[in-house]
Amino acid sequence: MIGIAATALGFVILGNCIFYMILGEVNGRSRSEEEISPWGVNTKLFMVLGRHRQFYPGSKLRKYLAYSLVLALILFVSALVWALTVNS
Repeated sequence: MIGIAATALGFVILGNCIFYMILGEVNGRSRSEEEISPWGVNTKLFMVLGRHRQFYPGSKLRKYLAYSLVLALILFVSALVWALTVNS
């Protein structure tokens, strides 16, 4: 169970790294007054992804971000279910 949870945490960290790569690409194409600050950027997730879709329509980073977060969610839920069934 600890291995599953650790793997899920790894996917969350990977997703976070991919998101900041996306933010860097968006800020690289934006004008200086339109750049998005990395502080508190998690509340602007969909805005960042929308701009990235406009600037880079063929980029696979958004898919990698979605895959890593979905895998993390699946692994966390499976670890939780396993822990609940083993301890009951």
